[in-house]
Amino acid sequence: MDGQHVANALNAFSKWPASHRVSEAVRCLARRLTSEPQLCQSMDGQNVATALNALSKWPEEDKARDAALRLAERVSSEPSCASRWRRNMCPMP
Repeated sequence: MDGQHVANALNAFSKWPASHRVSEAVRCLARRLTSEPQLCQSMDGQNVATALNALSKWPEEDKARDAALRLAERVSSEPSCASRWRRNMCPMP
């Protein structure tokens, strides 16, 4: 599964956050996001947003939280995001 497929699967699974089998599948996909950097990098903005929204359904799951943090690192490391953040947080006098 590539980044888009992982994001779509997480989104679909997020409809049943209380299911034990679904939680197992989410942990498996979250592990992939944390252990395969190229998977995070293959996601476009929509995939990242979809995956983050889905992962938020499992805030108590360490693997889901770790995957969300990995995606947050990816977003914050993008040059456009970093320069925009600096402009907003450190305005010129």
